Amino acid sequence: NNSTHGHMDAGTFLIDALGVRWAQELGHDEYSQTNYWSFRQRGYLYRLSTQGQNVLALNPTIELGQTWNGAAKFTRFESAGRGALAVVDLTDVYGARVNEARRGIKLDHDRSQIVVQDELHLRGENDLYWFMHTMADAKVAKAGKSVILKQDGKTMYVTLQTNVKNARFSV
Repeated sequence: NNSTHGHMDAGTFLIDALGVRWAQELGHDEYSQTNYWSFRQRGYLYRLSTQGQNVLALNPTIELGQTWNGAAKFTRFESAGRGALAVVDLTDVYGARVNEARRGIKLDHDRSQIVVQDELHLRGENDLYWFMHTMADAKVAKAGKSVILKQDGKTMYVTLQTNVKNARFSV
């Protein structure tokens, strides 16, 4: 996060499958925007903020959602013919709001499925948001626990598995 062209994007991911980019990066914003070069204000510009990334954001309506000075550290990486796994420790990125924060991304079932798994131990009450940007047409199921993405004649199924009672997808 803490670099000249830094975005609030620790833990972000892209998903490419079946010749389609399902989860994408929005990229840089216009350098001429007000506050673009203001280190402390640029985190509020959408494309640079946590809301403009494929990340978790804690309290993004009142805070930046991540800390500028936090560092993410890979703690595990494995790759084999049938799958792969990477885990990043994001505890420092979320600062005083968490006791522990990790994101794991796993390619499973002969690399035909991807799992994005977030494990958080929060301090106190927090508003938690999970963002993913896509160009696909998205249809959220009535209960909000699954989404069907369609793009270029291809389909991806996304499901939410959580113990948080009111967690749901929305677009």
